[in-house]
Amino acid sequence: MTEIKSGHAIAADQFDVSFPEGCIVADPRNGKHYRIKGDGSMRELTVTGDELSEWEYQLGTPWYRRNRWLMSASGIVLLVLLTSYVIRRRAKSKEK
Repeated sequence: MTEIKSGHAIAADQFDVSFPEGCIVADPRNGKHYRIKGDGSMRELTVTGDELSEWEYQLGTPWYRRNRWLMSASGIVLLVLLTSYVIRRRAKSKEK
């Protein structure tokens, strides 16, 4: 007979899954396949089963690494605006 318990706490470690190195894992949510690396990270695979290049962003890549170009461009724009403000401020102070 099967016993059912309601409201029973389950330890979080029962949900931890570790895959062996070289194992291929499929994610049905996005239809992508990954190969497990020795350090536990995953590398996305192409349709032919080859790993994507190091230059392509992988699962878990932080947002600031994926958007380096945007952060650089924003920094340059802020620098230009600050320089423009300082130049105008100095020009106004010389007029007085």
